[in-house]
Amino acid sequence: MKHSKILSAVFGLTLFASAALSAAAPKTEGNIKKIRPKKTVTLDVYTQLANYSGLQTGWFADVMLEKFNVKLNIIPETGGAYQTRMEAGNLGDIVVWGDNTDKYGQACKKGMLLDWEADKLLATWGPYINANMKMALQKNKFMDSPDKKLHGFGHSVSTSAKDIEGFFYTWDLRFDLYEKIGKPEVKDLYDLIDVLVKMKEACPTDDNGNPTYGVSLFNDWDGNMVMYVKSLATAYFGYDEFDFGLYDPDTGKFH
Repeated sequence: MKHSKILSAVFGLTLFASAALSAAAPKTEGNIKKIRPKKTVTLDVYTQLANYSGLQTGWFADVMLEKFNVKLNIIPETGGAYQTRMEAGNLGDIVVWGDNTDKYGQACKKGMLLDWEADKLLATWGPYINANMKMALQKNKFMDSPDKKLHGFGHSVSTSAKDIEGFFYTWDLRFDLYEKIGKPEVKDLYDLIDVLVKMKEACPTDDNGNPTYGVSLFNDWDGNMVMYVKSLATAYFGYDEFDFGLYDPDTGKFH
């Protein structure tokens, strides 16, 4: 490719959308043979959201190989991978961000990310994205990127204001234990705590004799907020993270 910088995907942009950037057309697919490389190309996908390392497998990997002659090498963010790759000046060919905070901003300021508008790249190779996802593109350029350049867009972009995203965060309880304690109604967060306490009492240890817990915490996804607390609020109130607060889409209020 002419450009050696990185194709950036903000907020966990799906790989399908990244592929669409290379081959999308407004109405027709176009001639894939013109852009399909003769030799198999392996793209490094550095992602903050992956829990898998190595070449992608499964049906999507088959589609990418058969249609585009491309393999995707997944590189998760583990063990200081971000800092190491930043110092080496190579984050990867495709970058999937977990958020748009410090690390994304650093990559922008150091020129590590491809400018999608340079040489009319987006208009030429992603006309559908360019025509139908204006608001998402503008958010990335003017609100997320400190260099005010376009480097990607967020996931689950809708082309209609009437479309509703599927529930992203839910309260996942062990139904067998919930049923065992009588399936009490949960009217607020305090009721949820009571349910977790009763479930703990109903099943104090696992099959190996280890103590059980009402919640399981890990800090891998913590950023501006503690992920568990934030996702709990999202699941119950419908608020979602925006910078250092929570945004209520129903009222437009920022908490």
